[in-house]
Amino acid sequence: MASQDWNNLFCNRSVKDCWGLFKEVLHQLETKYVPMKIVNYSNGKPTWLSHKALKSVKHRHTVFQKKDATHPACKNANLRASKAVHQSRRAFEYKLGSKIKDDKKSFIAYARCKAKSRATVKPLVCPDGIEVQHPAQITELFNSQFSSVFTTENKTGSTSSSYSIH
Repeated sequence: MASQDWNNLFCNRSVKDCWGLFKEVLHQLETKYVPMKIVNYSNGKPTWLSHKALKSVKHRHTVFQKKDATHPACKNANLRASKAVHQSRRAFEYKLGSKIKDDKKSFIAYARCKAKSRATVKPLVCPDGIEVQHPAQITELFNSQFSSVFTTENKTGSTSSSYSIH
């Protein structure tokens, strides 16, 4: 946004045209630089949600559509649905934890989906200032960095040998 010359863009235009132009530029930058998060449930519900809890939640929605939120039937449906969801998640996590020795993959997948961030390797910058993105170049850059750190020095003062990681 700072690179835009707003004075030239807004010159000799009405306020309505300026607002439309600003909105268009902002929308273009947003679509270009702001990533969209896509949530995709393959069967329409979270893994931990049992059939009984899903049925209870659907019942709560139908009751809330028919009555006021302060109605006793709505309060009762809300309480039952919340309790069923809580019990379903707790039972799923307990079962996941009790079978961790036999089924590590499911536990790790569930823990990964609960993580707030994903660890990725960003493009690296060489000591000379060039950005490196190719995996082979990144490997060479890591190798040179680690080999410079992991060196053994002779006590006699002669040359040092370095260990490289391949």
